[in-house]
Amino acid sequence: MVPNSITWSLSRTSDRSIVNSREDVAFGSPATSISITLTASDLTILTDADIDRVLSVKIVYDSDIGNSLPQNDEGAFTIKPLSQIANG
Repeated sequence: MVPNSITWSLSRTSDRSIVNSREDVAFGSPATSISITLTASDLTILTDADIDRVLSVKIVYDSDIGNSLPQNDEGAFTIKPLSQIANG
């Protein structure tokens, strides 16, 4: 099933503030599989407490039980500062 529309947002876990103006970013051509590429600006750490993010995805689809049905999902992740990543 190919959705009618797909949008995604990136926010901070702590207060749900939007990161890098990434709110309701639309995919021009919805598909059954998509890739979201985050840039360095999306992953910038402003303070020691600013390491947790939430990526939210919203789709709208049609099915046998109705049209324009919403479905939402999200995933949380933690950014490791470069100083915590071992060399080698």
